[in-house]
Amino acid sequence: MSTYRIKEILQQKGLTQKWLAKKLGITEAEMTRMLQRDALNDNTQKNIAFALSVRRCELFSDFADGTLILTCPTCGTQMKIEIKTEE
Repeated sequence: MSTYRIKEILQQKGLTQKWLAKKLGITEAEMTRMLQRDALNDNTQKNIAFALSVRRCELFSDFADGTLILTCPTCGTQMKIEIKTEE
């Protein structure tokens, strides 16, 4: 199961959870709960990625070097997805 890299990205960019909460229009306490829960809906993922100026796939811990490894929740098969950007 994949986890989010949001705290890591914030640290890399020199930003805080308080800053992100303000960008999303939520309280700092709500932001903390969301990150602790580690289960964000699609819309929240999109909003966070936009606020941090990253691709949505970069929010996930199993994203590395343009590759995303997903595990099928039904059969457990792992799928490797290579992320290509338009140049």
